[in-house]
Amino acid sequence: MHVDFRVLPCCNARNGALAILWSAALLSAIPSLRKQPDPAPPPQMLVAAEAKPTPPPYGKLSHAALAVALQRAAAIDREAARFPNHDWAGTYICQNRMLKLAPAAGFVYLSRGRSGWIDQNYGTVGQLPATLVLNSVFTSKTEGQPSLPTTLIPVHWGGRHYLLAGSQVKQIPNAATLGWEPSAPAPGQYFLREGDQQKPAMGLPEVPREFHP
Repeated sequence: MHVDFRVLPCCNARNGALAILWSAALLSAIPSLRKQPDPAPPPQMLVAAEAKPTPPPYGKLSHAALAVALQRAAAIDREAARFPNHDWAGTYICQNRMLKLAPAAGFVYLSRGRSGWIDQNYGTVGQLPATLVLNSVFTSKTEGQPSLPTTLIPVHWGGRHYLLAGSQVKQIPNAATLGWEPSAPAPGQYFLREGDQQKPAMGLPEVPREFHP
């Protein structure tokens, strides 16, 4: 995926740091920076679904929240790099939104608009059968912006890894039939793992049995 960083709004320290975080997601695609893969993580690494964390005494777009997001994003990248073949850990892109997540390190979510960075969140990741639960520190709804789903379903399509909201699981087979998906090279309307844009999509998406009509 090509990102023109000249158009990223970096008019202040917070936007500049977020732009660095956004661009850092692309570094994991450079083969020379990858370490040899470790075995798959043991089941005990998976975090059980838990109650919503208590919000901190600062806003989701504050400098304090950004500092926590940067630390968590770095931990996610390190964990995902250790397990490059993990079923769902990694960095996902959907249009102007980015989601980083890993079993132990949790998740970081970022969204940017024409005027700058408009939303961010972070928290832990719980796992239920066929479903991931995002336990956000801040409210997942920002007025006027797409809300961050509280649950996501990992869906494979050939070598491509998607994270879909419940309603999208029913939509993606139709999108595939109509030729709207897969989308390449630009990010599409679904969260797709970074580096999968050019991977082939054979047949139809592998929707979990629990979500079959």
